[in-house]
Amino acid sequence: MAWYIKQYGPQGFEVRSLMGPTPSPWPWKAMLGIWFMVFLFSLGSFQVSYGALSFVAPELVESTLNQSLFIGPEATAFPLLHNILMVILLVVAAPILEEFLFRGVLLHRWGTRWGLPGAVVGSSLIFGIFHANWIGLSMFGLVMALLYLRSRSLGLVMGVHALNNGIAAGLEVAYSWLPDPAPVSLKDFQAGWWMGLLLMAVSAPFLWRFIRRNWPFTAQPLPYEVNGQSR
Repeated sequence: MAWYIKQYGPQGFEVRSLMGPTPSPWPWKAMLGIWFMVFLFSLGSFQVSYGALSFVAPELVESTLNQSLFIGPEATAFPLLHNILMVILLVVAAPILEEFLFRGVLLHRWGTRWGLPGAVVGSSLIFGIFHANWIGLSMFGLVMALLYLRSRSLGLVMGVHALNNGIAAGLEVAYSWLPDPAPVSLKDFQAGWWMGLLLMAVSAPFLWRFIRRNWPFTAQPLPYEVNGQSR
């Protein structure tokens, strides 16, 4: 981010125009609603896609299921420091960096070259591919891109992203606090395929409605241009 700002600042690049307006007051209810539907879809798509993958690469899926970003005292001399830094990375650094890169830089550069519809889809797919749950995170990227086009506020999108990561991290920490948490069984995971389909079926209509209502914003000027003109 620092390199990009230093590189393009002398050419007239303005961070304020990229960030856009700060919502006042913050639309907490809308943020929670958007997050909840994308979160359900992401959980469901992970269950379905990795459930299918487990029949081809069972060891890979089982390893993924039992990985944790947070570690105990047996892994390092400073587990608390590691876990605190991991929370900061997930809740603060990752949302800022990823939204700046994917919804900020890529969306605008590709939108200028190939048009906003292609930029929205392309940047969302690339965002998903960079994550293990590529189907769920591609949908997350698509929703975040449309939310940015609608609100013109990259800060708002970063806030939703931070909320998503914070709750996901909190759930993982809560699970680690359980007394002797048992490793996830591959057989049990495969048996839960129907739950994944159910979560996707519940969330998909709401997400489809959000996409349909906000897709017309892909025909509007880029947020950077509008924000720059409104200042």
